[in-house]
Amino acid sequence: MKLLACEQVHWHDCVIQSVLVLPEASEIELRVEYPMDWEANQFELATIRLLNAFGYKEYEEPFAGAPTILRATSEPQAGGHHLLRIETNAGYREVFCSAISLELTAES
Repeated sequence: MKLLACEQVHWHDCVIQSVLVLPEASEIELRVEYPMDWEANQFELATIRLLNAFGYKEYEEPFAGAPTILRATSEPQAGGHHLLRIETNAGYREVFCSAISLELTAES
């Protein structure tokens, strides 16, 4: 698993399909349509995994359809964690995490 910094993830235009909170593993999985080639409008299913995560909160309005990520920012916190703020077209989400990984989903 390759770990990424927040700015290495192409957040813009990711469509959030689902969010899975795994409390026992201290992980949050964002299943998204991930932009592989913006010019060709090509997206692939991917999982953005937030490691050592806690405090996931959504601050979004009711919205028709799946929210699209506009941008994400990361602010260092004590203890090696970062406050990740994910802005969407429906509002924003926040979570504390220490690492991020991206896993493309192989379709059969």
